[in-house]
Amino acid sequence: MRYFKKKQEEDYPTIFTQWLNQNEAVINEWIASTRKGSTIWAEFGKTFGITTLTEISDIEVRNKLLDALYDEQNGLCCYCADKIERNWDEENQCWKYSNYAIEHFLPKNRRKDLIFNYNNLMLTCKESSKVKKVEIGKRYKGKLINSIADLAEITDISETNILEHNTGIGEAVNVGDEIKIPIPPHCDDSKSVFDGNTTIKNIINPCLNAHIPIINRLQFSNEGDIDFDIINNADDLIIENSIEVLNLNCSSLKDRRKNKWNNVERYFTENMNYLLEDPVLLRKSIDKLIVQKALPDSNNELEPFYFVEVAFYQKLIN
Repeated sequence: MRYFKKKQEEDYPTIFTQWLNQNEAVINEWIASTRKGSTIWAEFGKTFGITTLTEISDIEVRNKLLDALYDEQNGLCCYCADKIERNWDEENQCWKYSNYAIEHFLPKNRRKDLIFNYNNLMLTCKESSKVKKVEIGKRYKGKLINSIADLAEITDISETNILEHNTGIGEAVNVGDEIKIPIPPHCDDSKSVFDGNTTIKNIINPCLNAHIPIINRLQFSNEGDIDFDIINNADDLIIENSIEVLNLNCSSLKDRRKNKWNNVERYFTENMNYLLEDPVLLRKSIDKLIVQKALPDSNNELEPFYFVEVAFYQKLIN
């Protein structure tokens, strides 16, 4: 997780502001009502609760909103900082996004009045429907896989859960069988479960200035774990809640952060190891790299999990 700054009101997508102004009356009427809604912004998200005729294309409003959120987050998920997937649609001359959700930091079922509030909207990854295929008789994560039990042990996913995703395959598997491994829910998929509970847990708001010191306490290891030093204050609980609610230490995210660490370590060993002979030059070079890694590229994008690379460099100089 990392901090990012929300756009100022004058920089909100113009078409989004126009849509809000055009539908202000029906939005306010719906907020004041007890209706939970069903068909909301049909093409816009199907998660709000208002239908109305509009001169502005709902899908165009949605596209521009997604573009704005993507831009302010430098192309990364607001929570785990993995890459948000998008591809250019030449025919329609717009970006097409996939495996994402428009996140309401304060959930829709608790704060109807903030459903259309730009400051409550973020872009997060959504991938719980994805699976990974692992072949029996081959290695996965360095371990030879000969059974469903082997997969359960190395993925921290129960055998029952694995079998539920592999209809027709029993516990007795054969070499060559391809087993589908469900990707553990995280970010939007995980938070939505907690949002529906009766007791909400306070978590880190990645665009709140007051939470910058909390975010800066997060630590990343060569095994991909997120950790923090316990200092026995209220912020400890916020960090613990964030890791739990967003499932930030699930196996799939740990794997990606571990791969990032290993790639950086390999690059340093092959290209920059000579710096270890000169502590002064090492410090200057690493300080420069840390600054560079936190700067967006020419497309205003940051590398996924860039803060893991920063953590590697900080470990070198500390």
